[in-house]
Amino acid sequence: MALPFLGPLVPLIPLVKVLALGSVKFIGVGIGAAVAPVLTANFLVGLSAGTPLKYAQFRHKKGLFTEADLKLIEDANNLVADSINNEENHLSRSDAREFLKEVLIATVAGMKESIVSLPSRMAEFSRQLIDLCKKPFSS
Repeated sequence: MALPFLGPLVPLIPLVKVLALGSVKFIGVGIGAAVAPVLTANFLVGLSAGTPLKYAQFRHKKGLFTEADLKLIEDANNLVADSINNEENHLSRSDAREFLKEVLIATVAGMKESIVSLPSRMAEFSRQLIDLCKKPFSS
């Protein structure tokens, strides 16, 4: 019975999602920067460090990256991995806080960009949905 009343709130779901996920990241990184900045910085970098390498290896398999391209990315990945695995190469507490501050600023900027672009993305999605619905009837 409450479902018809929720209809007007459906367009707000992407907004709530952006705010919720961005806020969780913002709070987590903020607390980490205050309590354990080096561990937090290493954790963030470690979460995503391997992804560009996997992407490059996939593109190399498809013939879209050369062996030289893949070697450059592997070298960069090894350098980043060494910086978080080898304690001698860890950031200092102040450098880690500065890095995390930049992450926080980028998170807020990304949230802002997502919120500002939300109406145009929703309009584009609606147009695509309408076109998809018209397709069977146009032939």
